Amino acid sequence: MIEINKCIICNSDKLSLNLICKDYYYSQDFFNIFICDSCGFKFTNPIPDEKDIDSYYNSDEYLSHTKNKKHQPLHGSSASWRRASFFNYLYFQIRNYTIKKKYKIIKKYSNGNRILDIGCGTGELLSYLKRKDFIVTGLEPNIKARDFAINNHNLDIYSNDYITNFKDGSFDTITLWHVLEHIYNVNYFLSEVKRILSENGTLIIAVPNNNSYDSEYYKEFWVAYDVPRHIYHFNQVTINRLLAKFDFKLIRKIPMLFDSFYVSLLSEKYKTAHSPRYASLRGRPAPCSRQSRDRRREGEETAPPQRGGEEKVNYFKGFFIGLYSNIRASFNKKDYSSLVFVFS
Repeated sequence: MIEINKCIICNSDKLSLNLICKDYYYSQDFFNIFICDSCGFKFTNPIPDEKDIDSYYNSDEYLSHTKNKKHQPLHGSSASWRRASFFNYLYFQIRNYTIKKKYKIIKKYSNGNRILDIGCGTGELLSYLKRKDFIVTGLEPNIKARDFAINNHNLDIYSNDYITNFKDGSFDTITLWHVLEHIYNVNYFLSEVKRILSENGTLIIAVPNNNSYDSEYYKEFWVAYDVPRHIYHFNQVTINRLLAKFDFKLIRKIPMLFDSFYVSLLSEKYKTAHSPRYASLRGRPAPCSRQSRDRRREGEETAPPQRGGEEKVNYFKGFFIGLYSNIRASFNKKDYSSLVFVFS
C-alpha cells in the first residue's frame, strides 16, 4: 500500500481522516478518505500499489469496460440478477445518450479535429467521433478494453504510459471523462497533458463532485467515492486549484444531469443493504485486509461479495434524492453530482 503524506494540490502535510468507505464492487475492504486541512482536497489514503490496482477492476458489477450486451452476474439470487440487469440496462441507455452529449460539447469547444480521449474504455465515444470526421486517438490502461476498441472499432489505442511518446502540441482537444480521479502521479500526468495539447487547445474533464447534495446525503455510501479505484475526490474548488498549477483556465462548467440518478440509486442500494453491519465499524481505521490483497496478488479466487440478504431497496427514494440533488444544484452554486469542466 502507498501512503500519501502530503496534499497533491497545496503540498500541505496537515491531513485528517474524513470518511471510511467500503469497496462494494469487488474486495469488500474498507479504505480511508483523508482531507487536507489547508485546502479541503479529499483523497483515498493509503492506496493500493499501482501494480496491484488492476485486480480491483475485476468485478462482474464494474461496468466501465463492459461491452454492450446483457449483463449476467456470476453470483447471487434471481432477485440480485434482475437488479444487476436493471442497472446494466440503465447504464447503457445513459451511456448512449451521453456519447451524443459529449460530442456536442467537444464540437462546440474544440479548435481543431485532433482529439485524444484518455481512459477511452472500449472506444465507443472515439468510434462515434471518428464517424464525425475527427482524427481520434485513445489511451486506455485496461488491456481487455483496449483490445476490444482496437479489434472492434479499428482505433489507435495505447496504454497510458504511451503519453510520453506524443510530440508537443499533438492534439487540439484532450478529454478525460471520469478518469482524472483514477490516475496515479496525477501532477506528472497533467504536465504531459499540457505539453501535448496545442497552443489554443481545449482540455475537457468530467469528475464526480463531492460537494453535491447526493454526496452529502449518502456520505460513506456515496457510490462515486468508489474506493480504491477513485484515488482523488474533487469538487469545483479543488479541481480548479489543481488545474491552475498547470496554467489551465476554466471557461465553462456543464452539469451531467443523469449522473445524480444513477449514483443515487446505487448509493441507496448500498446504504440499505449494508448500513446495519457497517455501523459498528464507523470510526475505526480502515481494515484493508493484507490477506485478501495477497490472495488477489497471487491470482487466487476471493469470496464473492456478501449481499447482506435480500433487503428491499427503496429505489423511489434514490430517484428522489437524485432529482432533488439536481434541483438544489440549479439554485445553489451549481454543485451537481458530476460536472464537466472545460479548460483552455
